Amino acid sequence: MTHFPIILIPVEIQRVLRQLPDQKALQEKLPRPPGVEPQPINSGRVLLEGVILIIVAGVISGLNRIFGTVILLAGLVTIFLRMHLSISTYKGRLTEYNARIESYFKTLAAYSKKEGQHQQSIAISHLPEKLAEFRRPLLLAVLSRISVPAITLDLPQDNSFQSAQKDFYHALDRSFPTKIHTGIKLDISPNPYSPLFTYFDASINLYIAIEVDSPCNDRGEPTHYRNSLEDQRDTQSLLNLGWLVVRFSHVQASQTPQSCCKSIAKLIYDLTGDLDLLLKFNEVDDLVPMRQWTEIEARQVNN
Repeated sequence: MTHFPIILIPVEIQRVLRQLPDQKALQEKLPRPPGVEPQPINSGRVLLEGVILIIVAGVISGLNRIFGTVILLAGLVTIFLRMHLSISTYKGRLTEYNARIESYFKTLAAYSKKEGQHQQSIAISHLPEKLAEFRRPLLLAVLSRISVPAITLDLPQDNSFQSAQKDFYHALDRSFPTKIHTGIKLDISPNPYSPLFTYFDASINLYIAIEVDSPCNDRGEPTHYRNSLEDQRDTQSLLNLGWLVVRFSHVQASQTPQSCCKSIAKLIYDLTGDLDLLLKFNEVDDLVPMRQWTEIEARQVNN
């Protein structure tokens, strides 16, 4: 990812977020139209039979003139009788065809109605709140399997934290009361890790590590740049535990803390469908993405 906020989700939870409700196919089949409207006389067929009759009679006449003439006359009589029969049955055939057409359109209307209801059912099941309702038990099952290593909650904050991050902390604490913790230390072997802030919802066992990244540390060394191996290592350790990770830039956290909180609320909404939480941020602007710096750009900050 190349822009803040960087949001990383464990693979198992990603699978849950891609799950869709099973939809049975519509059982009814599309009705077939009744075919071509009948005509008093099938002129194409009459013409074809006449041509064939002349050819056959001509061939036979070459061998036996009398027999060929008989064949020709018999064929003409047969064609005439068939034409007469076709004309005499035309009204009945047309009436039957019109009845099939009427039945076809009724069946098609019923099918279209059921197809519309089926598509509407699918559309409703894919609404965000319905998807969240469907995915919630799947998510809870994944979260329930998260085994958290030994942690220490809310260790004392040092002066550097108070001065640099207190405004953002207060914004988080106001937005997510009782769920924001600081000073948590994760005893992850071989590198223990302490997220800057931790969102923890005990009711569903959801952990989100919230970081604020600056291009340089206190010693002026480049940090949190794109493709940083240290960040990748720490992030992967958290993802392996089942934690989510959200990283903001220091500019975003200091200048638009409420928009950062809205990004977290959106993430929680995507996971749990908690619309009430998201609605609290209706008047808050969406967070403007910020490009993550490269290692070269991070080194240039102190130059």
